[in-house]
Amino acid sequence: MEEKAFLETELASIGKQSPNDPSDWELSQNELSTDTAEIEVQASEIAEFEDKNAVMVELEHHYNTILVALKRISEGTYGACCICSTTI
Repeated sequence: MEEKAFLETELASIGKQSPNDPSDWELSQNELSTDTAEIEVQASEIAEFEDKNAVMVELEHHYNTILVALKRISEGTYGACCICSTTI
């Protein structure tokens, strides 16, 4: 549960949880400077967005893995093979 809370905090610092799907997070988007910004500023903003997106993808994957594990624990199936139910 601590890991889930930590991941939710990290995800919330760069995005927001989808209202339709709690396992899906969306990156908060800042408006890109397009009118008066120089090309270097635009490139920097795009690079920052791409960096945040890469972090979001990794955090979201780990978060969803935690959700699956917690669901299996609550169902009493954690520690058993998903295919044949043999104890792992």
